Amino acid sequence: MFWKRKQNKDVFFVLEANDKRLGFRVLPHEDFPAEVRIEDRPIELVNIGAGGVAFNNVGLKKNNRHSVFLSLAGYKTIIQATICIINIDINNVCHCYFSEILEKDVDAIHKYVLDVQKIELREKKNIIKDSLIS
Repeated sequence: MFWKRKQNKDVFFVLEANDKRLGFRVLPHEDFPAEVRIEDRPIELVNIGAGGVAFNNVGLKKNNRHSVFLSLAGYKTIIQATICIINIDINNVCHCYFSEILEKDVDAIHKYVLDVQKIELREKKNIIKDSLIS
């Protein structure tokens, strides 16, 4: 039988989900942008995943729900969803989960996350390759 002797008791928050992909987030890539609008205001996105987003706060409050519009590179339509702000950290970043979103839009965000990961892996591979050549 195995167990962890030292467990971190300082859990920030836990989102129970059957789909573990919901918790994985990426930073928007400059060559493959993601944009979010709240109440027709563009917001600077910090990260995105199928479970939610984080963005710089613009005067919003914890536990409030807001309608958002997401535009993802490679996805032709605008994604409309509802977010719930679960925390605002000391850097004034809102951490949110999607409380209402269509399944097809979750799939589009999964695809976006995978595409960003592919770009990042290619960039790392090129950096390593260039350093070996030099």
